[in-house]
Amino acid sequence: MSQYYGFKISGIDFSIFEGLLQNAIKGNWGFEDITQIYHFGVHQNWVLFLVLPFYYIIPHPLLLVTLSSIILWIPGIQIIKIAKKLGYDDSFAYLSSICWWTCGFTVQSLHGNFYPEFFYPLFLFAMLISYLDKKNIPVIIYAFLFLSVKEDAIIYIIGFSIAIIFKIIINKVKKYQPEISLYIHLFLILLSIFFGLINFAIVKPYFLKLSNIQEVGYIGWWKQWGSTPFEILVNLLNNPGIFTKSLFASSGWKILYIPVLFIPLFNLEVLFASLPIIFLYGISQGNPAEYSLYYPLVIWSFALYGHLHYMVF
Repeated sequence: MSQYYGFKISGIDFSIFEGLLQNAIKGNWGFEDITQIYHFGVHQNWVLFLVLPFYYIIPHPLLLVTLSSIILWIPGIQIIKIAKKLGYDDSFAYLSSICWWTCGFTVQSLHGNFYPEFFYPLFLFAMLISYLDKKNIPVIIYAFLFLSVKEDAIIYIIGFSIAIIFKIIINKVKKYQPEISLYIHLFLILLSIFFGLINFAIVKPYFLKLSNIQEVGYIGWWKQWGSTPFEILVNLLNNPGIFTKSLFASSGWKILYIPVLFIPLFNLEVLFASLPIIFLYGISQGNPAEYSLYYPLVIWSFALYGHLHYMVF
């Protein structure tokens, strides 16, 4: 709130989402005035439908500012529960929550004041708690909510589910490993593919056309590799040496994983869920490569879980 009253609120990103909700109330869903385009052509943030009823009742920027703090604070409580389920005592569980609340990766996210990505840790930790409790239906529900946050959520869920399936198939699951059905994780993979098809084959093209633009702006983070996703992929495959050099030159993953000695990545679910994003951010430029703003929120959440639950099998 001090940022709001001190005129420190972002005039771009925060205003995009606040304006989007304003226009939604007026019946023009998805349009935002800052860039004069339909936002769902850029990012498919279905989770905003959960925010809309609250904004309809309290149509004020302070609602988003307050909501941001709450949804980034709650994961600290969830971490206490996760730590206790993994056998840690109360003092260590509370220290883990303090780690979440005070870590730079959490705090820096609030500099953007509000992003739909703030919901990622909330739904992820809720899914992990259900996973540890061996509750299949809640796992599906929270995975669905996680997938509704943004289009890149499918990467994490598919990676996480493949790791669990791999563990089940090789039959080396230890006694602390939740006995969640193989079919549940096959379903989560199919659900992720469904979200991907809806987002990339239907929603994104429709709103890009409605906005009269060809491609989304965030492709610019990878502009050194090309101007379209296909061109970027081809150049990466044709230049493995440059790709590797770019990856190791990136600073973000070093800031996150070196201080914890890469221990979180010893957890197979964390490794499979995080590795694609580590590579994508590693070959990018700007905020993703530097792990600034909200960009590292999900892999930071996975890293904290992996640090608590670091056994591979």
